[in-house]
Amino acid sequence: MSSIYKLFKSIKLAVVLILYITVTSILATLIPQGKELGFYYHAYPSFLSWIIINTGFNNFFTSGFFLVPIVVFIVNLSVCSIDRLVKQIRKTGKKRFGPDILHIGLLVLAVGAIVTFTGRREGFAYLAEGDRVRLPGDYVMELESFEFHTYESGRPKAWISTVNVYDEQGKVIVDSYPIRVNHPLRIGRIKIYQSSYSEEATVTLIHNSGEKKDLKRGYHINVGDELYFFRGVYSGSGNSDDVKVVFEKWDGQEITGMVSLGRNQQVGEYRIGKISNHLVTGLQAVVDPGYTTVLIAVILIGLGLSVTYIQKLGEKQS
Repeated sequence: MSSIYKLFKSIKLAVVLILYITVTSILATLIPQGKELGFYYHAYPSFLSWIIINTGFNNFFTSGFFLVPIVVFIVNLSVCSIDRLVKQIRKTGKKRFGPDILHIGLLVLAVGAIVTFTGRREGFAYLAEGDRVRLPGDYVMELESFEFHTYESGRPKAWISTVNVYDEQGKVIVDSYPIRVNHPLRIGRIKIYQSSYSEEATVTLIHNSGEKKDLKRGYHINVGDELYFFRGVYSGSGNSDDVKVVFEKWDGQEITGMVSLGRNQQVGEYRIGKISNHLVTGLQAVVDPGYTTVLIAVILIGLGLSVTYIQKLGEKQS
């Protein structure tokens, strides 16, 4: 029993675990996490893809290769902390509890890391002005406006998504909040980040009956036995009056051709109406259940370092 206690109290064990966790975590950040298995077979040589999949590096932060060393490190740090704290309590004269607070902070940080990596959830959506998306916790977020600013050279300068958030009763709980890069919106445990932007092409199709249908890029309509996939819009002359809609024709599993149509031209039972190409914002929602735990850990670590520094400074002055 004493040998096991000595093992978990060992500083050498702590150093080995820290090195392992650091190195493997860095390697894991270089490999896209949570992709379909086919992604790794296509992106990496066969032997390397086999290693990634069979060692769990495609989901490293929820695998035993990460969680088991973290748990062992928590046990190791706990034993060291308890051993040192008991010695400090029994010690006569001046006592230093700064390192003990620091150790407790590191323990809480390790627990927070486990909670974060095992419980973290992410979602992503492109929104145009007026679009709504449902968030965890029965919240509904609406995009009020999207601004895209550039420098004179044309390089992106700022993306600003102004949003409203409603609760399940439809009451506004966040009014006109501007989400910017590095300036996310927090709602409870949810953080909404400004992630990207894109151009979204839309065409209004008018049926012979007069019914209108808005079709976004990537969607299709049925024309007889064929499918017409909307692939985008273009203007060969740069003139807004010369905008064309491009459709990809499919017959069963085969592409049979491409069709380019302008306003008021016919495709089957539909006539081409309004054609638009507008910016949409890409927003990412992240739920991190370990956020509060990590925040407490950071406070404890800062407190422990401060107490240690003050005590050492006082000893030097005395």
